[in-house]
Amino acid sequence: MKSPDKMKILVIGAGKMGTWLIESLCLDYEVAAFDADLNRLKYLFNTQKFVSYDEIAEFSPDMIINAVNLERTIPVFNEIMPFLNDQCILVDITSVKNGLRNSI
Repeated sequence: MKSPDKMKILVIGAGKMGTWLIESLCLDYEVAAFDADLNRLKYLFNTQKFVSYDEIAEFSPDMIINAVNLERTIPVFNEIMPFLNDQCILVDITSVKNGLRNSI
C-alpha cells in the first residue's frame, strides 16, 4: 500500500521524455501516466495507467507534468483542466523539446 503522504504526480505523454520522467519519479512518488497511444503505457513500472479523463479526476493529482509534443501542449491542458482540483500544480516541459524555435 502506498503512503498517503506521497505526492501524486500525473505525467501526460509517455514518449521518450514522459517515460524518462515516469521512471525517475515512480519509486519516490505516486505516479500515473496518461497517453492517447495505449501501447506506450504497457511497459511502465510502478505506475498507474490512465486512458480516460475520469480516471485522472479520481486520482486527483497534486501535480501534472505535460510531456506531450509542442503542437498538443495547449489542447491537452484545455482538455484536462475540467478534471483537476483547484490546488493542482501544472508543469510544462515543452520548452526543453526540439522544435520550439520553429513554432514561434
